[in-house]
Amino acid sequence: MLKPVLAPADDWPVVLWDEQQRSNNDRDMIFIPLEASRDAFSQLAAFQFGVLRFRERGYDGTLSQQWINGYRMINLEDGSVPWQSWNGLNEMTRSQHQQPGMGYTDLGAGGMGSVQSMDMRVTAQRKQWQMGYVLSNRTFTHKWSLAYATETSRHGWAFAFALNARYAAETYYTGVPFLGGGYACSIDKSWRKQLFSLTVMGAPQESGKQAAVSNNLRELFGSGYNPNWGYQQGRKRNAAMTSVHRPVCLLSHEYQPRAQTRLMTAVGLVYGDRKDSQVDWVQAADPRPDYYRYLPGYQTDSALAAAVTQALLDADAPGQVNWQRLYDINRQQPLVLFAGQDTLTGKQAVYLLQQKINRMMQMGITASLHTVLHKQHVLDIGFRWQWQRNHYYKIAADLLGADFHVNWNQFAEDAGPGDQVSRQFNLDEPDKIIRTGERYGYDYAAINRQSAIWIQWTHHRARIDFNQSVQLQESAILREGFVRNGLFPEASAGRSATGYWLNYLWKTGINIKFNPRNHVSVQAILETRPPSFDQLYLSPTMHGYQQPSQVSEKIQSLAMGFHHQSADWHLRFSMYDTRFSDGMDMLRFYHDGHRNFVNYAIRNVNKIHQGIEMGLRWSPSESWEYVMALAWGRYYYTGRQRVTVTQDNDASVLDQMEVYSHQYPVAGIPQLATGAALTYKKGYDFLCTVQASFWHDRWIAWNPIRRTYAMMEGLLPGTDQWHAVVDPVKLPPAWMLNLRMAYAIPVRNNRGTPGNIYVSLSLQNILNNQDIISGGYEQLRFDTVQKDPDRFPARFYYTYGFNYAFNISLRL
Repeated sequence: MLKPVLAPADDWPVVLWDEQQRSNNDRDMIFIPLEASRDAFSQLAAFQFGVLRFRERGYDGTLSQQWINGYRMINLEDGSVPWQSWNGLNEMTRSQHQQPGMGYTDLGAGGMGSVQSMDMRVTAQRKQWQMGYVLSNRTFTHKWSLAYATETSRHGWAFAFALNARYAAETYYTGVPFLGGGYACSIDKSWRKQLFSLTVMGAPQESGKQAAVSNNLRELFGSGYNPNWGYQQGRKRNAAMTSVHRPVCLLSHEYQPRAQTRLMTAVGLVYGDRKDSQVDWVQAADPRPDYYRYLPGYQTDSALAAAVTQALLDADAPGQVNWQRLYDINRQQPLVLFAGQDTLTGKQAVYLLQQKINRMMQMGITASLHTVLHKQHVLDIGFRWQWQRNHYYKIAADLLGADFHVNWNQFAEDAGPGDQVSRQFNLDEPDKIIRTGERYGYDYAAINRQSAIWIQWTHHRARIDFNQSVQLQESAILREGFVRNGLFPEASAGRSATGYWLNYLWKTGINIKFNPRNHVSVQAILETRPPSFDQLYLSPTMHGYQQPSQVSEKIQSLAMGFHHQSADWHLRFSMYDTRFSDGMDMLRFYHDGHRNFVNYAIRNVNKIHQGIEMGLRWSPSESWEYVMALAWGRYYYTGRQRVTVTQDNDASVLDQMEVYSHQYPVAGIPQLATGAALTYKKGYDFLCTVQASFWHDRWIAWNPIRRTYAMMEGLLPGTDQWHAVVDPVKLPPAWMLNLRMAYAIPVRNNRGTPGNIYVSLSLQNILNNQDIISGGYEQLRFDTVQKDPDRFPARFYYTYGFNYAFNISLRL
């Protein structure tokens, strides 16, 4: 009789039931069963708490690491993980292991955050056909997938591939389309004690964006309001479209001269574009439908505010982009004879759709040696070198009915009336006529290089384990400009000064084993990190000037935990204290007073993350399982941040100020998250889980400019206006109820090969609460005269209401 193996849906956690392998020579050792796959806290945190932007211990995502086939996947420009390169390729990314933060890993020296490794080689794939279909109302409506992997032939060859396509005319959010796909192919060649593998993958996708909206806009236009789209010839068109396609090629070699020694080498190449569109305008009215001057709140007279409200509601498409009006205004422009570098008679665009392009190329090599010495000693050494170039430029994607655009900087015209030089974006091609598809504006590259070496030693004794890790990393950052603009002719083109940093990481841990079921761990880490390109350069679109203060961020952390695991119970309890100092940040926005874009270079960013984590799993029988997780922390800034203000038109310093940031919360993440799940399993073929989550102590990103002396001057402490300006915006608590079900049906093909049909249903937010805020921010623009925060109110993002995913798949 066939016995089906119940598998989760594509968006469910993959739970692996591993057991420690033991040899006859290890009878005196106390082994701790592998915990990563059974850890209740990690499971709920990754797949439930993340709905409202939860991050373990409140750490920034750049502190986590992702490795594929022994190669570190990292965007060197900002330290993030480039998930979009394999997004949706579930069939070939199931073989993965996650190590919680500060724990031992044989890939690199680890660090503060978690380390996740994926094996996409053929040897790690299921040797079968996999076909699936998903129906959902989330990011996509339909998804079709196909995957196959062969067994290793007698000549040592193996092959695997995966394909998928995803589509939604409109996702859960109004006016947001989605079109995407994915592909992956791996070829393995085994030869003696070596394994050569080539993996190529990519996930091209194009989607619209949902904008953050203020409370007054939501009250005016409804809960599903999205100002990014409008009707064009009866069809919805989103002005803020994003397309991403960055294929990855990985060549890896694994050599195992003996059972307990492995040498892994991987070479990686990543190349592709990210494109973001938005409406641009020149000496014309702001085309954005949510522009503050068009809204009732801008009016000081109540009768006029009521009239504006009624006019908005009476419009054909209230609060949406008026595409027809943009075309009409362009077509109504007078015919002009423009004699610049080219001579052209036509209508000059005052509105156009720009497309900002970020073309990335990365190459690198990683090598690591893992070996067991004298049974109780484990040694890991390795190195990593990676180089990355991000080329930034923009094109005129659509002239919206006009004939041409001129490559002028409209904001530079305020530098001097009639100044024909300052307004040029490219002095070598002055007054250039721009046609559809051609480049205009800025054109530069961000170049990053990192190299690191590490050594890690682990010592296993009968009742205690020691671990020591040391890493040295060298980083280099520079900007290369490809056009000479009129404002900074000497600093815009060519290579800027290169910034160099030498950073270190030291990590130590001890694990005391009372018995196979109970152990206590203590971990400590000291680490420094270089600033990112975006934090270092004041205004990279205009020039190559850098922040005057260039220091590495320093991190200190101490964590302690208790672990218990038995047949029925699994418990983990942890405490941590992490301190960050000398961080940097950069804010850029349009300043009404200067009538230009300004840059707020922030330094001396210090913060503390303290808290506890607890995960509990109880399995009283084979049919029932209860899981509970709790994360409570206090994440806040210490001391005063310092700001240097410059503007795009002039590199001189406009102002120096302090931000009264002491004791302000770290925004964007819940500092309290808890959840529980009850699962019923009937044999091997049916599963049902009810899960509830609760989030509290959440703040939106607060504007540091409002917490400076200049903005607080004249306000009476303790008054309503004082609190409205100074207090950070705290979000209300939220909770969510979810349901998951899955069923497995055993089948055979015409050759008698056994397989399974899987049917699963995931229901999220089944109470359809549409008022749950997932995040938001205070606008950087602020009313400096009246000091009224409602003039530029805070904007919010809302999570899905009731949403579902139905999955059916066949594996043979």
